[in-house]
Amino acid sequence: ATPDMSLADLVNRVFLGHRISFAPVCESGRLLGYIDTGVLSDIDRANWHNTQVGDVFVTLSKEAIAQSQDDVAAVLDQVRHSNRRKFLVMDGDHLVGIITLADMARYLSLMTEIGTRPARNDRVVSGA
Repeated sequence: ATPDMSLADLVNRVFLGHRISFAPVCESGRLLGYIDTGVLSDIDRANWHNTQVGDVFVTLSKEAIAQSQDDVAAVLDQVRHSNRRKFLVMDGDHLVGIITLADMARYLSLMTEIGTRPARNDRVVSGA
Protein backbone atom coordinates (compact mmCIF):
# COMPACT_ATOMS: atom_id res chain seq x y z
CA ALA A 1 0.00 0.00 0.00
CA THR A 2 1.10 3.58 -0.51
CA PRO A 3 0.38 6.49 1.82
CA ASP A 4 -1.61 8.38 -0.83
CA MET A 5 -4.12 5.53 -1.40
CA SER A 6 -7.63 6.00 -0.06
CA LEU A 7 -8.83 3.36 2.36
CA ALA A 8 -11.53 2.44 -0.17
CA ASP A 9 -8.82 1.70 -2.78
CA LEU A 10 -6.79 -0.22 -0.21
CA VAL A 11 -9.75 -2.43 0.63
CA ASN A 12 -10.84 -3.03 -2.97
CA ARG A 13 -7.49 -3.28 -4.75
CA VAL A 14 -5.21 -4.70 -2.06
CA PHE A 15 -7.16 -6.49 0.67
CA LEU A 16 -10.00 -7.91 -1.42
CA GLY A 17 -7.96 -8.08 -4.62
CA HIS A 18 -5.27 -10.23 -3.00
CA ARG A 19 -7.40 -11.80 -0.24
CA ILE A 20 -5.20 -10.42 2.53
CA SER A 21 -5.84 -8.51 5.74
CA PHE A 22 -2.41 -6.94 6.29
CA ALA A 23 -0.20 -4.88 3.98
CA PRO A 24 3.12 -3.08 4.30
CA VAL A 25 3.00 0.66 3.61
CA CYS A 26 5.86 1.83 1.38
CA GLU A 27 6.83 5.07 -0.31
CA SER A 28 9.60 5.37 -2.90
CA GLY A 29 10.81 1.89 -1.96
CA ARG A 30 11.04 2.76 1.73
CA LEU A 31 9.04 0.79 4.30
CA LEU A 32 7.04 3.14 6.52
CA GLY A 33 4.86 0.70 8.46
CA TYR A 34 1.77 -1.38 7.88
CA ILE A 35 -2.00 -1.26 7.77
CA ASP A 36 -4.43 -4.02 8.59
CA THR A 37 -8.11 -4.67 9.05
CA GLY A 38 -7.77 -3.75 12.72
CA VAL A 39 -6.96 -0.19 11.68
CA LEU A 40 -9.92 -0.15 9.29
CA SER A 41 -12.33 -1.36 11.95
CA ASP A 42 -11.74 1.87 13.91
CA ILE A 43 -12.76 4.07 10.95
CA ASP A 44 -16.34 4.59 9.82
CA ARG A 45 -16.78 3.03 6.37
CA ALA A 46 -18.39 6.28 5.14
CA ASN A 47 -14.96 7.92 5.56
CA TRP A 48 -12.94 5.34 3.62
CA HIS A 49 -13.13 7.31 0.36
CA ASN A 50 -11.72 10.49 1.88
CA THR A 51 -9.19 8.97 4.32
CA GLN A 52 -5.71 8.12 3.05
CA VAL A 53 -3.57 5.22 4.22
CA GLY A 54 -0.91 7.78 5.20
CA ASP A 55 -3.29 9.26 7.76
CA VAL A 56 -3.91 6.05 9.69
CA PHE A 57 -1.21 3.41 9.11
CA VAL A 58 0.84 1.95 11.97
CA THR A 59 4.45 3.16 11.95
CA LEU A 60 7.33 0.71 12.23
CA SER A 61 8.33 -0.63 15.60
CA LYS A 62 10.81 -3.31 16.61
CA GLU A 63 7.94 -5.50 17.78
CA ALA A 64 6.55 -5.67 14.22
CA ILE A 65 9.83 -6.66 12.55
CA ALA A 66 11.70 -9.92 12.17
CA GLN A 67 15.07 -10.09 10.46
CA SER A 68 15.58 -12.60 7.65
CA GLN A 69 18.52 -14.13 9.51
CA ASP A 70 16.39 -14.76 12.64
CA ASP A 71 15.70 -18.40 13.35
CA VAL A 72 12.18 -19.71 13.78
CA ALA A 73 12.61 -20.19 17.53
CA ALA A 74 13.54 -16.52 17.94
CA VAL A 75 10.47 -15.40 16.02
CA LEU A 76 8.26 -17.71 18.08
CA ASP A 77 9.72 -16.08 21.21
CA GLN A 78 8.89 -12.72 19.66
CA VAL A 79 5.29 -13.89 19.11
CA ARG A 80 5.05 -14.96 22.74
CA HIS A 81 6.41 -11.67 24.11
CA SER A 82 4.58 -9.31 21.75
CA ASN A 83 1.28 -11.15 21.19
CA ARG A 84 1.63 -10.20 17.50
CA ARG A 85 0.56 -12.61 14.77
CA LYS A 86 2.27 -10.97 11.77
CA PHE A 87 5.77 -9.64 11.20
CA LEU A 88 7.44 -7.67 8.45
CA VAL A 89 10.59 -9.59 7.51
CA MET A 90 13.55 -7.35 6.82
CA ASP A 91 16.96 -7.99 5.34
CA GLY A 92 18.85 -4.95 6.58
CA ASP A 93 16.67 -2.03 5.47
CA HIS A 94 14.79 -3.96 2.78
CA LEU A 95 11.41 -5.62 3.18
CA VAL A 96 11.68 -9.22 1.95
CA GLY A 97 8.34 -10.58 3.09
CA ILE A 98 5.73 -11.07 5.74
CA ILE A 99 5.54 -14.03 8.09
CA THR A 100 2.48 -14.92 10.10
CA LEU A 101 1.81 -17.12 13.07
CA ALA A 102 -0.15 -19.36 10.68
CA ASP A 103 2.99 -19.70 8.50
CA MET A 104 5.02 -20.79 11.51
CA ALA A 105 2.29 -23.19 12.67
CA ARG A 106 2.26 -24.85 9.21
CA TYR A 107 6.06 -25.16 9.37
CA LEU A 108 5.96 -26.75 12.82
CA SER A 109 3.14 -29.08 11.73
CA LEU A 110 5.19 -30.20 8.74
CA MET A 111 8.22 -30.80 10.96
CA THR A 112 6.04 -32.95 13.24
CA GLU A 113 4.64 -34.92 10.28
CA ILE A 114 8.10 -35.78 9.00
CA GLY A 115 9.28 -36.66 12.50
CA THR A 116 11.88 -34.01 13.10
CA ARG A 117 12.27 -30.94 15.26
CA PRO A 118 13.11 -27.48 13.97
CA ALA A 119 16.84 -26.84 14.09
CA ARG A 120 17.97 -23.77 16.01
CA ASN A 121 19.37 -22.35 12.76
CA ASP A 122 16.19 -22.79 10.65
CA ARG A 123 15.70 -19.31 9.21
CA VAL A 124 12.54 -17.27 8.83
CA VAL A 125 13.25 -16.81 5.11
CA SER A 126 14.53 -19.74 3.05
CA GLY A 127 17.97 -19.21 1.65
CA ALA A 128 18.62 -16.15 3.83
